[in-house]
Amino acid sequence: MNIHRIIFTVFVCAAAMLSAVEPVQWLEDEDLGEFCLLGQYDSGIKKTKARKNVLDMPIKINGCVYEHGVGMHVFPKKTWVGDFFPGGKAKRFEVKFGLDDRSGENASAVLNIYADEKLVASSGVVRKGWSAKEMSVDLKGVLVLSIEVKDGGAFNYSVYADLADAAFVMEDGAKLLASPESFSRQLGVLTPADDGKPRINGPALYGVRPKKQLLYRVPVSGERPMKIAVEGLPEGTYFDEKRQQLRGVTPARKGDYPLVIRAKNAKGETKREFLLKVGDKIGLTPPMGWNSWNASSMWVEDARVRKMADAAVELGLADHGWQYLVIDDGWACALSSAEVHGGPVEKCVGRPRDDNGNILPNSKFPDMKALSDYVHDKGLKFGIYSSPGPKTCAGLEGSWKNEWRDARRFIVWGVDYLKYDACSYGAGDSRGFSEGRYQKLLPYMMMGKAIQEGDRDVFFSISSQADLYVDAFQRCRANSQRITSDVFNCWPLVRRSMVAERYYWMNTEPGQWCDPDMLVLQASGPKRGHRMTPNEFYTHVSLWCLYSAPLMMGFPLDKATPLTLSMLTNDEVLEVNQDPLGLCAALIQTPGRDEVWAKPMSDGSIAAGLVNMGYVERKVKFCFKMAGMRGKWRVRDLWRQKDEGVFENCYEVSIPGHATQLVRIWPEEGAKFADDVLDIRDFAWMRLVEEERPLKPGADGCVPCAERREAMKMK
Repeated sequence: MNIHRIIFTVFVCAAAMLSAVEPVQWLEDEDLGEFCLLGQYDSGIKKTKARKNVLDMPIKINGCVYEHGVGMHVFPKKTWVGDFFPGGKAKRFEVKFGLDDRSGENASAVLNIYADEKLVASSGVVRKGWSAKEMSVDLKGVLVLSIEVKDGGAFNYSVYADLADAAFVMEDGAKLLASPESFSRQLGVLTPADDGKPRINGPALYGVRPKKQLLYRVPVSGERPMKIAVEGLPEGTYFDEKRQQLRGVTPARKGDYPLVIRAKNAKGETKREFLLKVGDKIGLTPPMGWNSWNASSMWVEDARVRKMADAAVELGLADHGWQYLVIDDGWACALSSAEVHGGPVEKCVGRPRDDNGNILPNSKFPDMKALSDYVHDKGLKFGIYSSPGPKTCAGLEGSWKNEWRDARRFIVWGVDYLKYDACSYGAGDSRGFSEGRYQKLLPYMMMGKAIQEGDRDVFFSISSQADLYVDAFQRCRANSQRITSDVFNCWPLVRRSMVAERYYWMNTEPGQWCDPDMLVLQASGPKRGHRMTPNEFYTHVSLWCLYSAPLMMGFPLDKATPLTLSMLTNDEVLEVNQDPLGLCAALIQTPGRDEVWAKPMSDGSIAAGLVNMGYVERKVKFCFKMAGMRGKWRVRDLWRQKDEGVFENCYEVSIPGHATQLVRIWPEEGAKFADDVLDIRDFAWMRLVEEERPLKPGADGCVPCAERREAMKMK
């Protein structure tokens, strides 16, 4: 290298390493878990690093090495974002932004910095081989600083961006806040107290296949003792009053079997019509239940699952429609402890399979049939986990080449729900999988067919590494498919699911649900602390209900707080999720930086969520006229279960930061949609066209609204 070039590089690097005289709070000292990818899949993304690049090497930009900073992996068309809370106590934010020298050729990225939602600085496109771009942002009076890093337009999977020497210069002795709760008003318990009167909850229908074991808990809340009866049951079925369940064997003849449910206690009596649909589809409304992963991870075991079954009944959750208890990864054994990731393998003693290839129970779960019987005896349903690959995500035994054996074993054990995760299964790797699309589908197709051959209905939930879309439902016989990677107790991860649903909502219908992952309303596991705020919990539940998403509780039920329980037992909110029309809400308006999601309901009403995307309370407006709504409309606040009044043209309400106003809207006499509006979600299609967002499934173009309406009419 030319001596002058060496001297110049040393001079530049030395200048870059000079730190401010003022004390700083380094960005790397903050919780990097708050840096979350706002894309649709995280597969292949390298983890954000403190003081290193994503390859776990020193941060190095154009030959300069930096001691402090954060390294991140930026994928094409995906965005990294992190929110930090100076709370008005910081002077400025400083950073040197650039592409790490280990990035691929032609790598580029952009850094945008927002102060209280306003863009205050942008690096523009920065390329590999350029010196770090120095940026300084005045933070006087700023409550929230948001950092956004996205690709610079080059289709490159080796973009390693670095926020070198990133630091907050704080006022005397001040520190960044852990959460926005000190400056953002938080909602408390909104659900009105139960008046003790009997109320029949849950969906208005239930789908079963012919000649299968029937297992459905009739959810009824209210003061006990309670007398519950079911009239009109077909031959071969009966109501088990002790377990509060419909049981027996479903009819061989397909068709609709109308029932009447009656409930009576000291406070009153009620009845409700209920439809038992015998046909080819199950899961006609999204499943509601509990999943062990976020609550117990690899530490799940028999006693823990029984404790959760007890809690689901004792806390009254089962009487509001929460029926499934699903054991996630961590239950099976591995060949050796070296193969296991993130768990105490010594607690799992036993072989994974017997000499005939049958998967075996173990010391953690010594008798799966006895466990499922215990869950069923509580009036609940039992679920389990496996993988189409040879290993699960935790490195335990998967179902690769044992699909039929495992399906038969699961059914003997009494399994009602199978989560089938994609870990260790993929195309073109050392296991010899074919690159063909349908070869990718094959293990899912085999398991989907195998579980239908048994004598009980099994809800089939899949997570695939390929974009299966319609194939997941039609070819694999799945009832739900994951559309995002895992959600933990972190607002940006909830936000990521909201971004994904902008593209996937059109795939949802009864019997096939797009799954944005679990409800995380409390601490997410043994090592995870509280991150989300109460307002964000309200948005989390509101949107999952609007999405008609599977509702799987991902936290320890025995530690549920009064706020959590009030959210999960609000029946007017849950009705939005369990509506028999089974449609997913779409993003139809974005007033300011906020969002309005809406969907049609089976009774002709509209369910809508007005989301404050900022951290500070403000008014959010749902413009009826822009949504094609004409006349006057009656609005009901579902969380507070009270009527808001009759509105024309628009509905506007003040909403705390990151909270959601969940409403249901009915037309008053004479109110209607404009002639060219078939479905309020047409406006989501229009937004996609206007913003030139690519649609999935399909090519790069967008489906014109006229074609969308014609498709809806034919459907």
